[in-house]
Amino acid sequence: MSTAFVSALGISLAVSVTAHAAPDEPAPQIKHHAFGLDRAAAHDSLGRDTTVGSALPVQLGAIGAPPAAYSLRQYALPAGDQGPVGSCVTWATGYTGYGVLMNEQQIAGDPMAPMFIYAQIAQGNDQGTYAGVALPLEQQQGIDTKADYWQGDFDYTTQPDAKERANATHYKLSGALDLTKGDIVTNIKKAIASGLPVPFGFDARKASKTWTAPTTITTPRPARKSWAATRSPSSPTTRKA
Repeated sequence: MSTAFVSALGISLAVSVTAHAAPDEPAPQIKHHAFGLDRAAAHDSLGRDTTVGSALPVQLGAIGAPPAAYSLRQYALPAGDQGPVGSCVTWATGYTGYGVLMNEQQIAGDPMAPMFIYAQIAQGNDQGTYAGVALPLEQQQGIDTKADYWQGDFDYTTQPDAKERANATHYKLSGALDLTKGDIVTNIKKAIASGLPVPFGFDARKASKTWTAPTTITTPRPARKSWAATRSPSSPTTRKA
């Protein structure tokens, strides 16, 4: 079963940011695309409600039955690249999810830095995570902007410094709603119609680690599976706290 979460963003103030002076980061030699959803922990979390805070609807008029079709694509950022690091959960929530919410509400500062969250979780041990860990951190601490976060997209060891932590507090989630309780499909539709992005996890072919675009799958035989997280651009609206 897939695990889905909705996240809504509450931001205290828009701030101007001066980026750290840092040497140019060399282009990473990407040999494969990593997965990173902790499947066992995500599965275990289905037995409890992992909601944190309050996921504030962006489209306040979206009540009742969801529409037949609705899209948040116009608010989505360009696709990011997690490279060979198992940080897909924080890219799904901290990059794409935040991007949709901030663009929908015309909040300046994006894109955000997924490694601000993942480095704190990994602490140098790249074993992935799940939304039940990442989203509470984003609600309690916020997340730094890419412009301010000098460590880049692939350093899961170096921890955020005091300046980055201070800047992150301006970008706290109001909350995240666990959609796995009740009718999951209807819950997802209603969340998207209310302007909230929905990250979800799914089984993926091992071969997808080395895909390059375009790729066509022609073998129907059963595939070995890994666990990945992705994000569904929806139309999010978030209130300023």
